[in-house]
Amino acid sequence: MTSTSSDPVDLEAMTKDQLLAYAQDLGVPASAAMTKTQIVDAINTATGDVGVNPQTTTTMTKDFLARQLVNPTPGTSNATDFLGRSVLAANKDYLGRALVA
Repeated sequence: MTSTSSDPVDLEAMTKDQLLAYAQDLGVPASAAMTKTQIVDAINTATGDVGVNPQTTTTMTKDFLARQLVNPTPGTSNATDFLGRSVLAANKDYLGRALVA
């Protein structure tokens, strides 16, 4: 159950058994004890598809917990949180939570 860039895999449409088989094909640790959502998240994390735009800039300087963003030139450089996850929009983190100035 491999995929190419011209043949994207719709993880949400797959059954749990299909997801487990796909995760195994990719070498992603997954088990039947995991929920379907957890398996999809594990696959997305392992394949680098975390649903963020790596080119998003922001003038905000902190995440929702007031931790400094990694943002060398606010407003012109790619902004990431302390774990390296890019922001979604000028005022939202990777999970859609508000950033602060």
